[in-house]
Amino acid sequence: GQMGYAYDATNKENYYRWTSTKGTIQDYWTAVRVRIPDNFVSWDNVRPIQFRYRTGSASSATNKLSVRMLDTAGAVVALTGAEGLANTSWTTATITGPAGAGTYTPAQYITLFIRAATTSSGSADAGFLNLNFETSAP
Repeated sequence: GQMGYAYDATNKENYYRWTSTKGTIQDYWTAVRVRIPDNFVSWDNVRPIQFRYRTGSASSATNKLSVRMLDTAGAVVALTGAEGLANTSWTTATITGPAGAGTYTPAQYITLFIRAATTSSGSADAGFLNLNFETSAP
């Protein structure tokens, strides 16, 4: 497969696109560490994680994206609304779960994983990833 960076001028979206020449699903994992703020109180209750994505086909059998997370203790956090994301239009998924489970020690790091998966019949575009924290006054 091939990972590339692109810009959608019509929708004003920066994104990474994963493509493949294979007829079977090929995936590519990206990992990022994020520091929990010093004044962290909790995750936003309504939309703790927002992930912007688009796929070349509406079928998750052809292409999809997923988000996974480890808390500051290195434990897997069960996320809802984060698997098998597929839509041919730019879509912002609201991913829940971290507000109800996990350890989030201020000044420590969580790890987020984004999985882009596609066959030669699709593509997987990963846009922005927002982490919405509630914090106390500095």
